[in-house]
Amino acid sequence: MRQIFGFIMLLGASVSVASATDGFTTVYEWNKMDFNWPSEERMVEAVKNGFVPEEILPRFMAVFGERLFLSLVPFKDASLSSLVWLPTNATSTSPKLNPFPSWEMHGTACDKMQEVRGLKVDSDGRLWALDDGRRDDCLPKLWIFDLTNNSVSLVHQFSEDAVSHSYESRWLHDLELDQWNGDWLAYILDIRAEALVVFNLDENKSWRVETQEQGKPLYTIALSPKGNE
Repeated sequence: MRQIFGFIMLLGASVSVASATDGFTTVYEWNKMDFNWPSEERMVEAVKNGFVPEEILPRFMAVFGERLFLSLVPFKDASLSSLVWLPTNATSTSPKLNPFPSWEMHGTACDKMQEVRGLKVDSDGRLWALDDGRRDDCLPKLWIFDLTNNSVSLVHQFSEDAVSHSYESRWLHDLELDQWNGDWLAYILDIRAEALVVFNLDENKSWRVETQEQGKPLYTIALSPKGNE
């Protein structure tokens, strides 16, 4: 069986796939992305609030089954979704973006998703979404969704000891997952604080590891493959 690989080219706003022998083939391509709006009135309201499709800029991605998830750069209209999905088997070459898990889960209230950045899907079928928030009175969060039914499994609110509750003093950016002794750990970069935030799912606990001694700020994170034990 030939291996199939997928990636998204953000600057060109196109999704391509490649096989081990065939090279790359464009599957989706957009002149501009747009949402699958729930109504004409909702779209008109967003446009009045300053939304233009050219402002849709993907930032992180994750894939599960026949869905591709994207986190988006925040909009001027804070009620718009910063986490969306599109079907990988869409019949259209320019499929529209669907807010995940719904329009109602995004907004300015503290119990809504506000500014999603890092995205990962684990082998248990859960989507991990890092939410930096947009207000000092709303805590930064880590959302975990069960993708079998699109429900919220856990919302972890970071304590002040782990992540600053001042929006100007934090910059949660990237997310990486690791499974250790049957438990899941998330590693998160706080660029502005020059720290690594660690989250333990089993204990529902997070803590900070300072990285200033590295001499330069870290902007991304990756884990090397585990060796044979």
